[in-house]
Amino acid sequence: PQLDGISDPNARLKFASILFDMMHIRGRYADAAELIRQELALYPPNAEVHSPLLLPLKIRFIHHQMFYRPVTELWPRMGDLLNCCDRTQDPESYGDILFMLGGNLGALRGNYQEARQFLVRAIEHAKQQRDNYILARSLRKYGDFLRNRGHFTFARDLLLEALRLSGRGRGSRQRIY
Repeated sequence: PQLDGISDPNARLKFASILFDMMHIRGRYADAAELIRQELALYPPNAEVHSPLLLPLKIRFIHHQMFYRPVTELWPRMGDLLNCCDRTQDPESYGDILFMLGGNLGALRGNYQEARQFLVRAIEHAKQQRDNYILARSLRKYGDFLRNRGHFTFARDLLLEALRLSGRGRGSRQRIY
């Protein structure tokens, strides 16, 4: 209902992302998920996923679902988004997807070697793009993996670097993290 008065699809998607973040931060998870579900229902399942506004909404929805849907269902969907994402046209979404495959979904899946490969790709991509948000998140998750394998010194260095990077961030993406 908050978006019904917006007729421009791009503006509507942009406001949907903002509203989702606001609801999610305030702990209104069910409302946030319903908002995304309603917005995605406006597009056919095979809608142009390359939209710089539709793709982040799909990523957010899968991220939200990882708390209550089986990872075996979400992993292939995130892989499909990676295959559809053009790293040069939408580097931010590309980095988000790599992180999800290497960090959140990768850890839930339990295949840490495969998850590590996606994290390494996410770190390399974030460094190329100078995306401190994805770099900090990826370093933190990679540091967690190393710490659990007993590599405490290297893990500490990565976690301190992630903390340093997250303190330098600009904009809402970094503040939320």
